[in-house]
Amino acid sequence: MDTPRKTQVRTAGGAWGPQRVALGLSLRALARLSGVNHVTLALAEQGRLVPTGDEYQAVMAALASVQRPDATA
Repeated sequence: MDTPRKTQVRTAGGAWGPQRVALGLSLRALARLSGVNHVTLALAEQGRLVPTGDEYQAVMAALASVQRPDATA
C-alpha cells in the first residue's frame, strides 16, 4: 500500500507574503491594518490555512492602502 504524499498547497497567504515583506510590514502590522488575526495571517503564509474570502479581501485592501496611502479600505 502506498503512503499518501503530503503536498503543500499554495494559498493566498503565499501570494501576499512576499508583497508584505517588500512593503516592510510585520505580520502584526498587517493584522492591525486588515483586522485579520496575526496567527491566521501566519498560518496562511505557511500554507497551513486557506483564508476566507473576507480575510483575503481585507488583507489585499490593507496592502493596497500601504502602497497607495490615498486608497480607501
